[in-house]
Amino acid sequence: MRGLALVLWGLGVVGSFYWGKATSPALEGTYVLSADRWKQDRAPYQDLQAPADPITLWIFREVPVYGMVYLLFWKAIGGLLLVGFVLRRPLREAPPTPWHWIMVGLIGGLYQVLPWNAPIEVGETAYGLALWLGESARRPFLQGILLSVLLLWQPVVVWALVFWLYRRWENQEGQAALYHLLGLLWGVLALLALSKTLWGSAALYAYLLNYTLLLWRVGTPDKGLWLLNGASLLILVLFSGEMGRLPYRERVLYRRNLWAALSTLGWGGRAFPGLTLFTVRPRSPTLKLLQLLLGLSYLGYGTFTFLRHPSPQTSLSLAPNSCFWGMPPTYLTLQGPYGCDLTTPHTWSSARVDWEELYRKLHQPDWIYDAEGYMARFRYYLPRKLAPYEAVDTTLFGFLRLYRRKSKDTLPWIRAHPPAKPQSQPN
Repeated sequence: MRGLALVLWGLGVVGSFYWGKATSPALEGTYVLSADRWKQDRAPYQDLQAPADPITLWIFREVPVYGMVYLLFWKAIGGLLLVGFVLRRPLREAPPTPWHWIMVGLIGGLYQVLPWNAPIEVGETAYGLALWLGESARRPFLQGILLSVLLLWQPVVVWALVFWLYRRWENQEGQAALYHLLGLLWGVLALLALSKTLWGSAALYAYLLNYTLLLWRVGTPDKGLWLLNGASLLILVLFSGEMGRLPYRERVLYRRNLWAALSTLGWGGRAFPGLTLFTVRPRSPTLKLLQLLLGLSYLGYGTFTFLRHPSPQTSLSLAPNSCFWGMPPTYLTLQGPYGCDLTTPHTWSSARVDWEELYRKLHQPDWIYDAEGYMARFRYYLPRKLAPYEAVDTTLFGFLRLYRRKSKDTLPWIRAHPPAKPQSQPN
């Protein structure tokens, strides 16, 4: 019946391609605006502080038409890796029933359609690759090198490393863990040296700071889904009392799935703990009821989240030389070059804002799209910078406020009166 779970998940993949969007409007806006500024010779990690991995950002820069296609394909691979990780080694003494596999396929397929909301979620596929790397105990030094590539590319892989180290410690494979860490260290140092040679010290430092580290605080995880994942892990932990009666192999497989699900909580995890929940078949009526209720909660919450997202056909065309403030509530398209370096709202929407940095990034755009009503606050701190802008009496999607720059030949904050006409002198 595992094939039925794969079929149901595959329907979710087809639905995601039919939907046509792998990311939320805010995340796609970060890619689109950052790639456009990169075309204008703005450094993506030094000037823009873009929370985007270099490969995806490069694709949006060179072939923006295929940027979303790449993300959809990348998302499908990640879903296949995670679902396959759950289906690969089921329990034998107490195998899941057909309805368990149906729930795995339904939950995996539904959350396959849902778009990514935060940049950290784009590393889902790299996380799945790292999980599969840890399945083999052969050539641990080479595995460490491969994991170092994934780690510097997608920082979310660090949680897969935690899972892998636990697996080595549980299996008493100290020598393999040592070789793995040595390969990881060697790979990281080699990649850092190569990046410093190709990019330079300043660009490498900006990449490590503005992407590798600050990526963790960009975007808030879905609290509802995070609570569902936590409840799933709690039920799995309660199920450990029944696992004591099963053979050692069964207990190892159970801990494998439990720790893999636990490691996903560090980056949100999507619905992976929900998939893991249905790999076990509890005997207790209470645990059975909780398992069923959580499965229905996953399906209901996923449907609600899907209906809450805007339609892919709903988009806003930004005028040439414009600037967008806030998180886009709808998908963005550009009519011309983007006019400012404010491509990542996380750098200036916090409680403590570096106003000098904001002043430098603003430049002189002709149009300002204010998605979250920042103009009043910004005008208080940047009076001379924003004084030339006046509100446009128009209605945009999502109640966006539009401001345009007045004529550049006058100083709008100084009221200039025309000179008085000279009176003619009587003869």
